[in-house]
Amino acid sequence: IEPEYLKRHPVPFGEYVPFRDSLSFIPALDAVPRDMIRGDRPVVFELTEGVLGSAISFEGAFARTIRSEVAEGAELLVLPSNEGSYGRTEASDQFVGMVRMRAAETGTPIVLAAITGKSLVIAADGALGEEVTSLFVPSVLIQDVNWRTAGQTLYVRYGDWLQILAIVAGAIAVIPNRRRPSAITTPPWAQPRATIGS
Repeated sequence: IEPEYLKRHPVPFGEYVPFRDSLSFIPALDAVPRDMIRGDRPVVFELTEGVLGSAISFEGAFARTIRSEVAEGAELLVLPSNEGSYGRTEASDQFVGMVRMRAAETGTPIVLAAITGKSLVIAADGALGEEVTSLFVPSVLIQDVNWRTAGQTLYVRYGDWLQILAIVAGAIAVIPNRRRPSAITTPPWAQPRATIGS
């Protein structure tokens, strides 16, 4: 059986309705009559060239989704996306920024293939590729893509624990010192000298 990746993080109110029974009085929710069947695990694809991982659209905004693919062995990620709802706003650029973070924090190149948004290749350090497609312009992007050759990053290995430790360390650093300051004494050599008038 060939592996198949199912989207694990569907868009709320777009691909599923949270608390559907409680919100049934809202007529607009009829536009999403059924909830998407979501995947429950990362899936990678063993190719001759290397191990390919995938996430779908909205999932690129979430570090844990991309991390799990890389932890499963992905050496290159493909992220297909439909950004039609973004229109001609800056949202596509914001999404590119999020995906750049995912590449850098996992040390893994990502190919962002957007149907209506901006498509490009993002290097393992988050650097943008040579070419970026334009919004709503049919294009074919041809570019060499590298596979990850370095080991897993600290974030891939330790996950959110690294962030939690950083938050705790930061909180400790800003906690004010509760001890009362000791009295400051001026050494004799620094005492002001009396001046004698002439």
